[in-house]
Amino acid sequence: MVPTPGVLKKEPKIICYTEYELSVLVFICVLQFILTSMFFNKVFALILSLLIFVSVTTAKILSSKELGLLHFFYGIIALLKGNKKVIKEFGGKISNLKFISESIINVGGKNIMILEIYPVNFLYASQETQRSILDSYRKFLNSLDFPVQILCLSYEFSANKYINKLILRSEDDDILSNRFLKDVVDDYIFWLNLNIENTYMRRYFVIVAVDDKKSNSISELNRRVNLIKSMLLSANIKCEIISEREILNLYNIINNRKSIIEKYY
Repeated sequence: MVPTPGVLKKEPKIICYTEYELSVLVFICVLQFILTSMFFNKVFALILSLLIFVSVTTAKILSSKELGLLHFFYGIIALLKGNKKVIKEFGGKISNLKFISESIINVGGKNIMILEIYPVNFLYASQETQRSILDSYRKFLNSLDFPVQILCLSYEFSANKYINKLILRSEDDDILSNRFLKDVVDDYIFWLNLNIENTYMRRYFVIVAVDDKKSNSISELNRRVNLIKSMLLSANIKCEIISEREILNLYNIINNRKSIIEKYY
């Protein structure tokens, strides 16, 4: 899935091209004509340029709108991105990672389990509730007799798939036949893309590791995880052990972030 810039930027279209797309295609055709004329006659060069223009235009018209408005090259980009994503999902790009079970991984000689934490709304809680949460969290830290890693992950929120579905939906006959509804949908798509562009998601994790050289490594890992779960639940903080698919998705998110947020306001 890739964004469709012509719709999101509300650019006017000439035939099936935006002004930018048409200018790029004309430039390529003219450049091809000049280069071909240096070695062949101008009639052949002109025919070849027209053939390129017609071929690209036909491919653009016939290609799925889901691939974007910059003709079929978006399809190639989407395909390449999809292949990379599949490789990452199956661990092809994750070095030194081995799944011991559905929720236990081995990295660098350590067996690891990851807990995702669902935080409470601390700022809007009453003073008594805030004090209770802090006391429970202090008890949680004091109860730990082993090291843990607390990870706060920030990443961009991508609405590309949802926007693409809206764009495809906006091309249905029932919407095209109603000009007012069509304008409303287009304005909503434009607003959505504009406002979600700088939106970030935050997720919280507790990572627990045990040296795999220990004879009871797996049982010790489970003991530590169960202790953390029970202590967090006593503070009314929900948590969940993430499984193989979520672990791979987490790895994919970390390695595909465009920027790292330094401060929240």
